Amino acid sequence: MSQKGEQKIWDEFVWIIAAGVLFILILTMVFTSSSSSPIIDQKALSLTLARGDSYTFNVNIKSSDGGKISNVSITSVGELSNWLSFDKTNFDVDNSTALKVKIQVPTTASLRTYAGIITVKSAGGSSSFSLSVNVANVSSIQLTSRPISLGDVEVRYSKGSETLFSKENIQVVSGTFSYSSESFSIAFPPEKVSITNTAHLDLYVVDTNKMGNLVVEVNGQEVYNKKTDVGKVVVPLDKSLLNTTNVVTIRTTGTSIFQFWTNAFYKIEKADFVIDYKDTSQRERTFQLSQNEVLGFRYFQLQSLVKEYSSPLQEMFIKINNQVVYTDRPPLAAINQTLGKDIFGNNIAVGTNNTISFSFEKDSFIKLGDVILVVYSS
Repeated sequence: MSQKGEQKIWDEFVWIIAAGVLFILILTMVFTSSSSSPIIDQKALSLTLARGDSYTFNVNIKSSDGGKISNVSITSVGELSNWLSFDKTNFDVDNSTALKVKIQVPTTASLRTYAGIITVKSAGGSSSFSLSVNVANVSSIQLTSRPISLGDVEVRYSKGSETLFSKENIQVVSGTFSYSSESFSIAFPPEKVSITNTAHLDLYVVDTNKMGNLVVEVNGQEVYNKKTDVGKVVVPLDKSLLNTTNVVTIRTTGTSIFQFWTNAFYKIEKADFVIDYKDTSQRERTFQLSQNEVLGFRYFQLQSLVKEYSSPLQEMFIKINNQVVYTDRPPLAAINQTLGKDIFGNNIAVGTNNTISFSFEKDSFIKLGDVILVVYSS
């Protein structure tokens, strides 16, 4: 045989060997991938829960050979199927992974034991996990608790009118040969400014000849100018014109040139600076929960001493994350209230960042001391 022929045979042989090796590698990969299956570490779980309870736990899933498994799915069957939810239903397992399972017991569940099966499955096989829930009047789940200090909380609702200043015996005159006006200062405290809806100057005119206009100026700006009869005159004051200290000037315009011998005058029994206010201060506090507390949240316990209160004490509203969880007249000595659902029976939606607020909708005041919010989780 020639040298060229031998070379050709040798080349063909090398190609055959290479193709065979490649084929074996492909078979190995396919076989390895398809033979690897998911395994659930725990095989069974039994719980005792009350109606309306929820419980979250982890299911640990690992690969049978320690490798990676793609396209793993989780399903459930049995009476508990509609009670279960998973944080993911399709996923990959790289050696091992943890899956969160939540059980929500319906409030209408009968007092008996319910069973179900959770199955994880891939192309290489499957693994199952049996679950039973005994629905009883009392849950047997071990709970952990953590107190959250909210400090002192003052809650107030007040609405009405208040006279902040009063000036009596005012007389103003204007004429060719006589003139007198009245000026005085009015304080407007910052704490009153924040709750004031409207402000006005009430003048009680007891005598006038109406020969001139009654003029009122506040901080140099004219707010009233007209002929005025005897009686009460309400002069509205724009809040934007007012400062913490204000100068009010009351005067009258003179008579006409044809009545130069006459003085225009106004006698005012008193002038009141009045505010109409509405203090609906809602006291809000923020607090944080850990991820485990969020996942296993069961309820809050609100604890507080009542240091001061108005009488009669009205209905107080407590909201957590804008859900109304309490509407009642608070006890007069101390509060120890469980907050597990809102007033409509819905579970409280919590997260890592949360708010709790206290408010009244009628005239009332309460000072809560050393407020503690205890979070219970499983």
